[in-house]
Amino acid sequence: MSQNLKPPYDGLVFLSDGRKAFLLKNEEDDVFSNLQVERVIQAEENPPTRQQGADKPGFAASGIPPHGPSGTGRPSATSPQKSLMRSISPGPLRP
Repeated sequence: MSQNLKPPYDGLVFLSDGRKAFLLKNEEDDVFSNLQVERVIQAEENPPTRQQGADKPGFAASGIPPHGPSGTGRPSATSPQKSLMRSISPGPLRP
């Protein structure tokens, strides 16, 4: 990784661990960085497993994929990390 990585003036830096995100803005020039917090985004709390509960397995009818809409066996509920990403980026990510 480069030691000379510095955001330009008014450049934004996104820093996240999946549960909390910071959007930082460079208030100085290209030589001296002064990152100021522009926005803090926190994911919703994920309740403990015992509070989320579980239900009896159902049955699969013809034409309906088993184990959620994707058919992967994963639950279809949204995770706090996905809701965090939706609150940050309302549209698809572009390169």
